[in-house]
Amino acid sequence: MRKIYKRCYDLALLLYPEVDIRCQSKHFSFVTHRNSIVAIGVNNSKKTHPIANRYGYIFNGIHSELAALIDYGINKPWDPRLTLINIRIMAYDKRTIGLSQPCDKCMKLLSDFGVRRVVFSDFEMRFHELCINIV
Repeated sequence: MRKIYKRCYDLALLLYPEVDIRCQSKHFSFVTHRNSIVAIGVNNSKKTHPIANRYGYIFNGIHSELAALIDYGINKPWDPRLTLINIRIMAYDKRTIGLSQPCDKCMKLLSDFGVRRVVFSDFEMRFHELCINIV
């Protein structure tokens, strides 16, 4: 596992007790530059944001990708050297990660904001890279 992926995973485990444990899992998104974490987002179905409504999120809840963009600075131009890393921590066993590939709505959001590279976890502790075409 690459150093930055491990750092994000470890931080997600530390942050997990602060989130609602009634959920099946929690998604964490990290905006990274090389081996540094620049911004963090966590999904939250109890909060809303006008951008969530614009992109058609269910119940206008905030997905971790949107939360990370808000933390990064929604009005800041996206630096193409940045990467968004998604990790899903399962509630039944915090040492288990799940599939955290962005949904279609998040993919559109990320593309619109200029995000070019996304890395996401799967159920086997592997990470996969997506390159997003900017329209």
